[in-house]
Amino acid sequence: MTTTSQRALGELLATAPHAWHRTELVKKFSRHALDQQLSEGAVVRVLPAIYVGRQWRDSFDARLSAIGIWAPRRLAVTGLAGARLWFLTDQTPRRIDVIGRQPLHVTGPPWLRIHTTTIDGTYFRLNGVRVQDAEDVVLRTWNTLDPQAAVSFVIGAIRSGRVSARVVAERQKAYPLLKRRRTLINLLRDLDGGIDSYLEYLAATTVFNTRDFSGFNRQVRVVAGGRRYVLDMLDEAAHVAIELDGRAYHSSDSARRGDLERDANLASVGILTLRFTYEDITTRPEWCRDKTRRTLRARRSVS
Repeated sequence: MTTTSQRALGELLATAPHAWHRTELVKKFSRHALDQQLSEGAVVRVLPAIYVGRQWRDSFDARLSAIGIWAPRRLAVTGLAGARLWFLTDQTPRRIDVIGRQPLHVTGPPWLRIHTTTIDGTYFRLNGVRVQDAEDVVLRTWNTLDPQAAVSFVIGAIRSGRVSARVVAERQKAYPLLKRRRTLINLLRDLDGGIDSYLEYLAATTVFNTRDFSGFNRQVRVVAGGRRYVLDMLDEAAHVAIELDGRAYHSSDSARRGDLERDANLASVGILTLRFTYEDITTRPEWCRDKTRRTLRARRSVS
């Protein structure tokens, strides 16, 4: 029969994705109540001596809470989980990466990956858990993701405005085992120079990356038709703009109408717009280059 203490214990752990230490639960409810709830599956252990309600066993927030109780001063959250805490991404990782200055001789559960670091850094406390500095989190996340996902993540992190491309570029010098260092340095340079999305990065590095497109500037501000626009790319001598139409922002009818109005306003001040989709950039780059070269030649011959 379920006792009052057992029922109260279950209700407490069911209320929120919060972890509790065994000592605290025993003090509040008794050892028998805890052991009974464990045997019935209402309470589960997520870390040594750390427990949550069964409905929170896979909860990201509950796991963070457990880490904060288990090793509050020895470990710090980093990687994609740290990026989530810093609002650098909206992804919720299945695995949480943590770092410590000294080896922790404990085997963690599959969802926890423990690293030892010798790199000095700054730490903060967010949502009750110790977290590595945002720039360090960016670098460690870069190391854990596959190349394409890593590039997309860094672009999003810099776009958030919470970290600086220049600061991350300087901080990477402290990481001797950084993966794809040259790629990251070039990416951070491009982001500092105006690249604003993953599609723009692909265009700059795989399509319009030759000398014949060197006349283009990125993220150029223009006033046309009484409106202010920021152009993805603009060759000011030829008055040719390139707009890169990502899947998420140009698919609706209202977005297409806005694009048409934008192109008409730009044409009124002499700027011809070429639009390329994500599929154009990724599946037929030579076609994009050829169309742009022909347009530039035609415009320059007229002028």
